[in-house]
Amino acid sequence: MLLVFDNRVAYPKTEPSDRARLLAGEDDEVKQIHLKAGTLNVFKGKNTAHRVTAVEGDRERIIAVLSFYERPNVRFCEEDQLKSYGRIAV
Repeated sequence: MLLVFDNRVAYPKTEPSDRARLLAGEDDEVKQIHLKAGTLNVFKGKNTAHRVTAVEGDRERIIAVLSFYERPNVRFCEEDQLKSYGRIAV
């Protein structure tokens, strides 16, 4: 798996042209890390523009999103779940 990231870019604080350069692979300050299957990678995703290669083969990718709130039992609304994860938790 290839993780491509740029911790200088925090959406939505950047200009659309900066994000377009990043996504087009035209930003020479972008970092790339080759990760082996089973690697645990922890970072602050909302503040770091990032993408990963598509999953190949029979194994699924497991993603855990860790959050902290000062109040107990806080949960994303269904709309935010769809935006963030592409599905709604059951």
